[in-house]
Amino acid sequence: GYPVHRPVLGFNKTETEETARKIGVSEVTTRKAASCSAAPKKPATKAELEKVKKAEEKLPIERMVEESVKTAKIITV
Repeated sequence: GYPVHRPVLGFNKTETEETARKIGVSEVTTRKAASCSAAPKKPATKAELEKVKKAEEKLPIERMVEESVKTAKIITV
């Protein structure tokens, strides 16, 4: 498989759902995670900015961007 780097990060819920329908993954993304014990009962829906900044500091961002650009595939929706 290919890594997915949240191309819909800036979309709101409605835009994300519409894009999922257009590219044919809506059914997969809306399934209940019945047998998955890792799925949280109350998932976080927004992040705390300071926690995000601290987590980002630990990431090799430049290397990640270079690798993403090298392996990127454009999908027109």
